[in-house]
Amino acid sequence: MTVNTENMIQAPWETAGVSLDMSAPRTSLEVMEQAKRNWKVSGQPLHTSPFESESVVSFIDVPSHKAIIREGDNAILGVVGGNWNILQNYEVFQFVDELQSMGLLKYHSAGSFKDGKIIWIQAEFAEIEILPNDVHKKYLLFVNAFDGSFSVRIGQTDIRVICYNTMVMAARDAAKNGVSIRHTASMREKLAKAKEALILSQEISKTFDMFQKALAQLHMSADMWDRFGKAVVPEPGEGKNKTRSENARNQLVSLSLTGVGQDIPGVAGTAYAALNGLTEYVNYHRTARGKDDDKKQAGRFHSTLFGSGRRLIETGVETLNGFLVEKGIQVETVL
Repeated sequence: MTVNTENMIQAPWETAGVSLDMSAPRTSLEVMEQAKRNWKVSGQPLHTSPFESESVVSFIDVPSHKAIIREGDNAILGVVGGNWNILQNYEVFQFVDELQSMGLLKYHSAGSFKDGKIIWIQAEFAEIEILPNDVHKKYLLFVNAFDGSFSVRIGQTDIRVICYNTMVMAARDAAKNGVSIRHTASMREKLAKAKEALILSQEISKTFDMFQKALAQLHMSADMWDRFGKAVVPEPGEGKNKTRSENARNQLVSLSLTGVGQDIPGVAGTAYAALNGLTEYVNYHRTARGKDDDKKQAGRFHSTLFGSGRRLIETGVETLNGFLVEKGIQVETVL
């Protein structure tokens, strides 16, 4: 069987980072250099000026907060509380290093968002075939923010290899279950949290695989396609232009029928095809802001992991799960 890959597109993270050459184990320092994220930050005091005249400028210290400055270019990455503890890039990579040395996972890709304010690392730990010749790889995602917006998060992404569609599965669940690393935590606690996230991700992964296989058994009716499209892209409010939402909905359904990898035997017309069409839409086709195509694509990937793109996928998953319930297909899901 030959799968049509004419429309194969780059991995969704390529404009926000790099895929790492991990043909052999590497140290965290080598990985950071390859990912071009081998920089440090420091906390610098803040000052403010309450008044200014032609001859006098008075500065007052702001002890309750500090600025996070990247060494090298002095870029200001954020302003945080005075007690906020810096977690350097090398520290994040180090405890991924530890898990790799145990044979639990291996580095795959790394990058950053918002000019370095958020750094991320993906490490592969498993793979599964949902259907013959349709492989999904499982990754543990590590995210660290220098702007004080959140603690280090550890969650899971699921990549459908044939088209690099990214499905975020565990970010919300990890947050609920406390799999995050505070910026005051010890390295021992950080490593324990990483192991905890890996165990949680393995369990969620098994459940989600069962869910996807169940979707492959459900053939969508015309009514289901209509309801699925309207759930993900609802009708706009009264008096608003419906053209944009209709176009988005038509594109979503089109990708569910003719998108990359939909020609794999057993996919076409199923609820599984609808899920894959949705993730391709969110990752590559949804309207995004940016000065150029690379910036727009980086924005889509960020949205898939943290923003409205992830919420769209969650809505789609909930809707498709509802169809399984309607048809009496009992399967444990991530919901």
